[in-house]
Amino acid sequence: MNIKTKLTTLTLSLILCGSCQTFRQSSRFVSSDIQLGMSQKAFIDKYGKPFNREIERTANGSIKETLFYKETFFRTVWYDVTTAFTFVDSVLTKQEVYKEEPLYNEHEK
Repeated sequence: MNIKTKLTTLTLSLILCGSCQTFRQSSRFVSSDIQLGMSQKAFIDKYGKPFNREIERTANGSIKETLFYKETFFRTVWYDVTTAFTFVDSVLTKQEVYKEEPLYNEHEK
């Protein structure tokens, strides 16, 4: 087999494999091992820095910080999902889907 044939075969193989890509259909936070009570440092070490955060001092003097992570995935249409993680004194106390919205409305023209 000459070099031109090998390169053509390789190129076609890469194109075919690339077109078989599957899209994420659910949040990575659903199937992960997130535990209430885990430290904020351990959480950030595992999932990286958030795209946004809110911070406040509670009435009893604790520090309450909410970290926001955004993901895009495909579930019949493309969605942006923002998940919020709330830490009180650097300990995870709450996880919630903050916002879920389709990236486009298929009925818009």
